[in-house]
Amino acid sequence: KLLLSALVLVCASVSAHAAGSPTFNGKWKINLNLPGHDSAFYCTFTQNNQVLGGNCATEAGNANANGKFDGRNVSWSYTVKVPGQSITANYNGTLDASGKVSGTMSVPGMPTRIPFTAIPSK
Repeated sequence: KLLLSALVLVCASVSAHAAGSPTFNGKWKINLNLPGHDSAFYCTFTQNNQVLGGNCATEAGNANANGKFDGRNVSWSYTVKVPGQSITANYNGTLDASGKVSGTMSVPGMPTRIPFTAIPSK
């Protein structure tokens, strides 16, 4: 009987920890600090374990996004078509205790990393 009670407590503890784990599901407002102007757009993500999928509605158009989230670190990328070429944007950031993500966006072949923040949106 004591063993059964201990097992129930362990299971309840694991379930409570999993329920409190952060997720990246839902709509996020992304703010890019571009030189000369700021840009804001929205991405909607679905999370399956650590794998992210979704869509970003950027100034250059809608794009499918793919990435990963481990509970603290997040990364995703998408490719948009602009006149004459396709550009891939790569985001890497960290989720803080307040629920805000801070990080940088990079484009292959360009040396500059652009700061961004992301917050959950309704």
